[in-house]
Amino acid sequence: MNHLFPKITVYAATLFTSVAMLPFTSTSQSKYKYDPDAPGKWTYTYLNESKGGYRSDANYVLSAAELSIFKKKINSVLETLHKNPVTQNPVGYEATVTAGIYANMFRYKYNPANLSGKIPASELVIRFCPLSREIATGNLRKDCIEVEHVTAWINYLESTVAGVKIVEAIDKRNPLDDASEKMNEVFQAPEILKKIDDYTTIYGNGIMVIASPGKPYWVPVTAGEYFDLQIKYWTLNSEKEGNSLFLDMILQEKKGFTQEQLKMPAYNGENPASLITVSPNERPYMRFNPDFFDKKIPRTSIQIISLTVNKDIFIQGFNPQTYIHDENRYTDILSFYQFSKAIDVQSLEALLDTK
Repeated sequence: MNHLFPKITVYAATLFTSVAMLPFTSTSQSKYKYDPDAPGKWTYTYLNESKGGYRSDANYVLSAAELSIFKKKINSVLETLHKNPVTQNPVGYEATVTAGIYANMFRYKYNPANLSGKIPASELVIRFCPLSREIATGNLRKDCIEVEHVTAWINYLESTVAGVKIVEAIDKRNPLDDASEKMNEVFQAPEILKKIDDYTTIYGNGIMVIASPGKPYWVPVTAGEYFDLQIKYWTLNSEKEGNSLFLDMILQEKKGFTQEQLKMPAYNGENPASLITVSPNERPYMRFNPDFFDKKIPRTSIQIISLTVNKDIFIQGFNPQTYIHDENRYTDILSFYQFSKAIDVQSLEALLDTK
């Protein structure tokens, strides 16, 4: 198995003495004791209409055959992640897993049919839930409240940049809100922490992205495009507030660009209002590629996989036992760190249907 990093020693939970877990209340701390030797397991719950709310099998209006195929795709990703040594034989914690067909909550809540014909997406979550025993009875319990976890997505572009959402018009909308949302679809590309190969890159936002190199998942935004988005928003905002000061500043800044410069890629820059420059730097403005997904292949094909990783794996000489200190033992974060170190990148890349 080819892991993301050289083979590491998995710090078994048995290295640590029994302690109370942080999420427990003071009452719980006196009643329960962390059990580092308790055998864990991999438990999986598929989320559909009865479990998970908007994570519904009805999303994307898949046929019965398409739904069956896509569920197999979800399982193929889960099976690959399950082979990670951290989740293969958990001790002292349980790998509690959920997955389902995922949709932007806004789109689904207001118009489920808006997803008809779109490329289906899935969200998969692996929680590292510590195990403890009740001191009085010896009964075992797992704590899954606010524990560290790995989240993976299939075919969900928005997962590659946290906080950026595409909100499509599904009814008559407020023009100012629409202009604001369109402007906010532009983002600064996160820095690259490590480029594994042509298919896999890990970014400074803690996201590993796996996709074929033939088509970018982000595309540059030109200075002219970003100016126009800002001007549209601030024009409407000025009309509403009766104050055009900020709009005037942006218009004046745009005058400082030549027609050729307005066609060049935009970067975060020195202009105080627009924050636009065409001088290349490490902060390019991007948007999600609207043509990323290949519509000529089956909708159920896996075209991009993204997942969260623990960025501490990039700190040279980092000692993961720093998670274990005083009376608060963050064994769930330790598991996340170990899992991130042992990700089998090549096996995940092999799941791409566009490779």
